[in-house]
Parts: sequence; C-alpha cells; structure tokens
Amino acid sequence: IRKTQIVDIKVVVETCEEQYYEKVCECGCVNNCEAPNCRIKYGDNLRALVTYLNVVQCIPFKRIAELISDLSGQNISEGTVQNILKENSGKADSAYEEIRKRLETASVVGADETGAAVGKHLHWNWIFQNDLLTYVFQSESRGQKAIDSKFPKGLSYSTLVTDRHQSYFKMNVKDHQVCLAHLLRNAEYLNELDSNQNWSRRFIQLIEHSINLRREGNITSRKIKVLKTKMKNLLGESLTHLDNEFEKFKRGILKVKDYLFTFLSNPSVPYDNNASERGVRKIKIKQKVSGCFRTDGGADDFAKLHSIAETAMKNGNSKFNAILAVVQQ
Repeated sequence: IRKTQIVDIKVVVETCEEQYYEKVCECGCVNNCEAPNCRIKYGDNLRALVTYLNVVQCIPFKRIAELISDLSGQNISEGTVQNILKENSGKADSAYEEIRKRLETASVVGADETGAAVGKHLHWNWIFQNDLLTYVFQSESRGQKAIDSKFPKGLSYSTLVTDRHQSYFKMNVKDHQVCLAHLLRNAEYLNELDSNQNWSRRFIQLIEHSINLRREGNITSRKIKVLKTKMKNLLGESLTHLDNEFEKFKRGILKVKDYLFTFLSNPSVPYDNNASERGVRKIKIKQKVSGCFRTDGGADDFAKLHSIAETAMKNGNSKFNAILAVVQQ
C-alpha cells in the first residue's frame, strides 16, 4: 500500500595498520622507509571533521574532543585538535592565496572589518568578498597598514562597496559605492533626535527613491542627473540651527557624495554592504562561543580556513568537502 524510507547515519571507526620495513642491499647499505614518529595517526576524514566543527560550526577544542569521543570512542586531546587545525591551515596556503589574487581582478568587491580579541588584545578581522569569493584576514591594525599588507596595489579593477571608514577611500580602486543601508540608519537616528525638522526625512526619501529606481529597473541618465542635483541641493542647506549631529552627518556625506549612486550606473554593484557584514558575522559567533582567539596563529588559521569554506559554499560546493580536499593535499 505504501512505502517509506528511513534515513540514518552510522559512525564507524576504521583502524588500519601500517607496517614499515627496512632492507639491506647486497652492498650492505640499510634502506629505511620514511616513517612517522607518532604511535597513532589520524585519517583524512577525522581531520576534516575536526576542522569543520571548529571553523564552520565554531565548536571549541574541548567540546570537539568530547564529541569525537562520544560518537566514536576515540579519545583525542585538545592539543591534537589544535595541531590538526594548524597543519590544515598550512595546507590551505595556496588556495587562500588564489582567492586573494582573484579578488585583485574582480569587478566588484565588498569590504568590512570587525573587532576580535586575540588573547588580551583587540585585533581586527577584515573581509574582502563578492558573490564568488571570500577572503578574511586578521590584523592588529584597523588602518591602511592592514589593507596594504594584503592588497599593496589596491583593487584597481574593482568598485569597492563599503561603509565610510576612511581607510577604504585611500585604496587604489576603480570606483566606490557607499553602503546606503548605513546611511539610512544614521538618518533615522537624526529623525528620532529631532522630529520637528524634515532635512533627514528628505535625505531618506532621496536614498529610498534611488533604491526603488534600481529595484524597478527604471533607470535613465536623466533620472540619475535629477537625483544627484536634488542631493547636491539638500547637502548645500545650512543645518547650523539644528543639533550638531546633523552638521556632523552632512560633513561626512559630503566627503563621499560622489559615491552615493554608483550602483545606478552599474547593475553589478549592490547599494548596500550587507553581504560583507554577514561575512564577518561568523567571527562574532566564534567570539561569543570561545571568548577570544588564544594566539595570532590561531586567529590566522581560522580566517584562512573560514575563507576557503565560505568560498566553496558560494560556488555551490560543500564546506566539508572543501575542507576535506585541503586535508587530502
């Protein structure tokens, strides 16, 4: 009458014995094969699982060791977990560098940064990404020094989508697009600060109108010109009679006024930087779970492996399989 399928998984531990020999030639020379110094080695699947649990699922070392023990009966130490991550990070170097190189020639790149503790010190995790690539790295600096360490020649082929952090505007890029979602939030704050004025409401209306033009596909050069003229007039108004926050906001917008509507002329450019913000969210999750990265090396390892897993996902591939491919090198 009816059929049903039952899907289950089974954790099976496979143990293989490797035997190493030596041979004495007729000449008397003793030949030994290269053998590891350790008594037990861990296979590719286990090493990939450990890496996946830490990097993708953000599980701490101790809980990974407990999980492996509970599921398989195989006891591994926190030190082993750390060593596995370090070794796999080294194997990921070439793929990580390839992601960086491809971003250098990308037409659109989004960027963002977020604070992350390394030991007792505040470091910064930077992300440069687009629809197909994710490149994350950590640095002690939140300034131009950090960017130059990875992109010394800038991104000369790219329209860079960011917030208004000044370091991004010192880069050598083809063009910029300021995140309009940030500006809308800032303007909403001004609405709440003074509900009797209408300057910030008119600013919001112009920004939302530009976004609607994009969504409706109803963009013409004339409409862009009219929009820019209205914004220029709005930014030319005196706000000295209002709270200092209004003038401060206007000065900030004037610095990036040429990059408000880039997305209207280039359909590949998004009008917000939400993708980059989502990209660094994993760093915040990692911080909440573990508190901090213990060392610079650990922070670098996480950023590198996270970049590869996220890039794989963006290209329709399994994060676990991408990590397994790194392990098997």
